[in-house]
Amino acid sequence: SAEGMLSGYEVIYTPDGGSAPPTVSVGSMTTTASAPEDLTPGKLYTIEVYAVSGTGGDRMESDRKSITVRTKADQPTDLEEISATNTSVTVRWTPPDTGKFDGYKVSYGAPEIIQIDNTSVSETIISNLTPGQLYTVEVVAFSGDVDSAKDSQDVRTIPNPAGDINVPNDDDVTTRNITLTWEAATGGVRTGYEVIYTPDGGSALTTVIVPDGTTTASAPEALTPGKLYTIEVFAVSGTGDNKTGSARESTTVRT
Repeated sequence: SAEGMLSGYEVIYTPDGGSAPPTVSVGSMTTTASAPEDLTPGKLYTIEVYAVSGTGGDRMESDRKSITVRTKADQPTDLEEISATNTSVTVRWTPPDTGKFDGYKVSYGAPEIIQIDNTSVSETIISNLTPGQLYTVEVVAFSGDVDSAKDSQDVRTIPNPAGDINVPNDDDVTTRNITLTWEAATGGVRTGYEVIYTPDGGSALTTVIVPDGTTTASAPEALTPGKLYTIEVFAVSGTGDNKTGSARESTTVRT
């Protein structure tokens, strides 16, 4: 606090390259102040504070103390995944609609952060990821060395596909069933496999779901004798909205 007969303090917020808004006056027992009006997001401000004593012609001011502070940029919104491969995802977002910012930072749980020094770019590709893995992607806008609040979204890469389908032998095919086996997918993360039996000229039967580690499946219901079926196998990772499926391997077999 200032010594002597103190009336209070005055605080001035001056934006970089602009004019100061109205001065903030606080009592002699107060040592905190807020801006007198809404500031511009991502803007640099010089804030001055000084003690005052007396009024009118008897008013005196102390030397001023000052600091420069930057407000946070407004937050990007609507972060979403727009495409994915086995080892990458492409995400985009809606830019802040007010204030000043210099670009974006995108993180996804790795030590590396993708920095985009361009305010007109609002999407990026995240590469070198693990197939079938779930990632939490976060994006912030930055102004100078100050980051905005973050927007985040869970995204998942596509799992690696199942290996080759084995040609069924006589014991695998009956009048009512086709038992299928395949080579396991390699690398990455997966929940299991899904197998689809589709009769020639008809609609797909109920999908058969098997856990990771299992590489065999039977038809979900009794098949039609002498009918040709297309059977597809693909790896899956995750559940619900975060579920992704690999490219499909297929074969045709007749009961």
